[in-house]
Amino acid sequence: MSPCHQLRTRLPLVSSVLDTIAGLEGIPIIVGGAVRDWIMGVACDDVDVEIFNIDSVEHLQFLLKPLGRLELVGRVFGVCRYRSPDGSVDFTLPRREHKISEGHTGFAVDFDPSLNFREAALRRDFTMNAIGLDWLTNKILDPFQGVDDIKAKRIRHVGPQFAEDPLRVLRAVQFASRFGFSVDPETTALCRSIRLDSLPAARILDEFTKLFSRSSKPSMGLTLLEPLGVLAQWPELRHYHGDVSRWAQGVAAVDQMASQLKPGRSIGLMLAAWLYPSLYLDSKSQVASAFLSRIMDSKRQRVGILNLMAATRRLVKDDRTVPTDTQLREASTQTQLRHVVALLAALYPTNRQLVRYIHARATELGILDRPPEPLVTGKDLMSIGIPEGAHLGELLADFYSAQLSGKITSKSAALRIAYDLWFGESEDE
Repeated sequence: MSPCHQLRTRLPLVSSVLDTIAGLEGIPIIVGGAVRDWIMGVACDDVDVEIFNIDSVEHLQFLLKPLGRLELVGRVFGVCRYRSPDGSVDFTLPRREHKISEGHTGFAVDFDPSLNFREAALRRDFTMNAIGLDWLTNKILDPFQGVDDIKAKRIRHVGPQFAEDPLRVLRAVQFASRFGFSVDPETTALCRSIRLDSLPAARILDEFTKLFSRSSKPSMGLTLLEPLGVLAQWPELRHYHGDVSRWAQGVAAVDQMASQLKPGRSIGLMLAAWLYPSLYLDSKSQVASAFLSRIMDSKRQRVGILNLMAATRRLVKDDRTVPTDTQLREASTQTQLRHVVALLAALYPTNRQLVRYIHARATELGILDRPPEPLVTGKDLMSIGIPEGAHLGELLADFYSAQLSGKITSKSAALRIAYDLWFGESEDE
């Protein structure tokens, strides 16, 4: 069923509005991913509609009023979004984009109702994304032979404007991985000439998230980082890539992690699986830390991934290590052991015995998802007569450490020791 027929079935109000616009000499054309995915036989709930022969964004908004409340997203690009439980639709006008400054967003936009479909599609990245579907006739518009490229499983850029947006290099990576496509040699050469310095971390992370969450075999994308010139610009990954065996282990671990996680996979677990072998080259995690800083603004996210990697490394030196209960309890204070289990399953897929043991033992100890609750609190210590003060924190830290090591196993034992320590010292004085 074509995107036109899907809209008529799922979103009759949108269909009615588009019919009205067409009756007023507007020309609605479905564009982008919805058309591409339909040709490929892939489901797509979100649709982009470019409406030709309309003179302004304000006029477009007026015509869309029957849909009710709309979001204006990508304000510079004049995109009006309609949301529904059955899917969303983005409406926009044909436009030209001119590079005016560095970076992914350094464009001036000119809306032009006189543009034909081919002229408007020149701003798009790849031929497979430059295919249109006429709303009224259900006819495919394919000025750059995108359908042929889809059939050939080939990613090919539309034109020289491709180089104006450096994010498109990473889009080539994630599309190739998601669809199992190759990158056209001319497009590969063009990607290698594009500088990525101006890309903000959030946009880089967005592309890696799509790569890791939507591809059944993310390794296909990771192997493109070198031929597309990305590694040449990111020295921390270039250093990691230089150790062929460790890089291969990380790439294989990503595919293993993808196979064991559900759709909407955790980006943190996927990154940890990919970067973990770099710890063998760099015990201080400088490679992983530098790359995560490049793609993540959130320090909390970065620290969480690094803590998972470090705790796993301390817990299991290799796939023959059997961690002690003390090590498991200590690791649980740094990261979730459930995540450690998932990471080890990706890294050592042939050693299920180790993974099953850690999962079972952590479950028995009650620490699979959280660290042990402290046996004693400050309130407990004060209840036996120990006064408030900084010493309470020191005592609690000592007792928790003893609890993790298994030296103290009950509150009553901890309080007896605390009483003897505190009041024994007081009497000596």
